[in-house]
Amino acid sequence: MFGPNWLVAPVLQYQATSRMVYLPVLPQGQVWTHFYTNQDYNPGSVSVPTPITTFPLFFRRIIPKTTYLPATQFFSKERNDSVLCITQQCIASNCPSCSGNYVTVRIEGYTVATGTTGTIPLTLWYSSTHQDNYVSSATSPPDSTYTVSFSDGLVFSSPGNGLIPLDLFQNSNTHHHITVASTQGHQWAKDNGFTFVKTQGYIYGSHPSQ
Repeated sequence: MFGPNWLVAPVLQYQATSRMVYLPVLPQGQVWTHFYTNQDYNPGSVSVPTPITTFPLFFRRIIPKTTYLPATQFFSKERNDSVLCITQQCIASNCPSCSGNYVTVRIEGYTVATGTTGTIPLTLWYSSTHQDNYVSSATSPPDSTYTVSFSDGLVFSSPGNGLIPLDLFQNSNTHHHITVASTQGHQWAKDNGFTFVKTQGYIYGSHPSQ
């Protein structure tokens, strides 16, 4: 240890390509991070690559606390329109920016609510012309009739353990959009004339325990 926050593991064997390093147990919410690769390591004995240009050097990193919010799917029978809400403002009022009687259909998954590394913003757009809501990670809507209702949260930008894709579908006949993550949501989209447009990001398939 070099002070309380750094762990140095010099390479003493000639031409070694790796070495075993013991990383002590840390308090909850902290992790050992390799200084040169930014890779996180769990406590215990680990094998660390030792290229000629670097050596095993670790520092204690505090993991930012992340808040998770349910991604709730709402549906309006009178408008035959679905909208995925993520923000607490939207969920608490059954989508206040959506004109129409929207009711909860299902929980699609859980999205990250804080701006941690590896997240991208989602925006909820609305078009009175098409009577359509459009949840997208795009910086611009499909056409000029859509206006920004509000920022609707953040999703992970790359897949990982426990994550499922958040997919955007469009009905070219009605100009309606639906953003879904669940198996039921995908099936509903396909059964109702929607085609896949793109993956917006990734969300948790079940509520994280931490």
